[in-house]
Amino acid sequence: QTYWRAAALCWVVDEDCQALAGRRREAIFVGSASLVSAVGRSLAAGLMLNSLALSGLKVTNCASECADRVAEENAACRDACDLRNFQEQDPRVAICIDVFYIAVIPVCQAAAACFTCAFPIHGDRLDKLYERQAQLYVTVTVKPVTVGMSTGDSPEVANTKAEPPPPQAEPFALGELAQDP
Repeated sequence: QTYWRAAALCWVVDEDCQALAGRRREAIFVGSASLVSAVGRSLAAGLMLNSLALSGLKVTNCASECADRVAEENAACRDACDLRNFQEQDPRVAICIDVFYIAVIPVCQAAAACFTCAFPIHGDRLDKLYERQAQLYVTVTVKPVTVGMSTGDSPEVANTKAEPPPPQAEPFALGELAQDP
């Protein structure tokens, strides 16, 4: 998980929680983000493996081919098998790999950069989110009171008094955050 994904997810969750007091839907947002991420990784792996297969990739399982040999012969057998796997590939396999590294991956990274720039929580909207979040989390100071000590005893803390928490921020609609002045 990238720093950006974590920050953006937290902003979305904070904004949603602030929109309606008492609503807690973090699990829905995290689950949705994880689902989209897993589907994307699965599609990418499937696309890559099927593209390699269609371009003519043929490999031999060197571990099973060399399994019946003794240790010294096993290493040499595996090295020879790996070299054969590399040398016997159709030239279209190399072209397929080049296309992925030169075109497909950069296009996906450019799309991710565009989505990042288009993320709606920024500027004034993000500042308002931080202000409301700061209102919700205020440090409370607790002052302990020491009572009755006898010789050799440590002080006992009783009747702690806490300052009252600040009032809760008023609920607001998500549209209020999105409005520009």
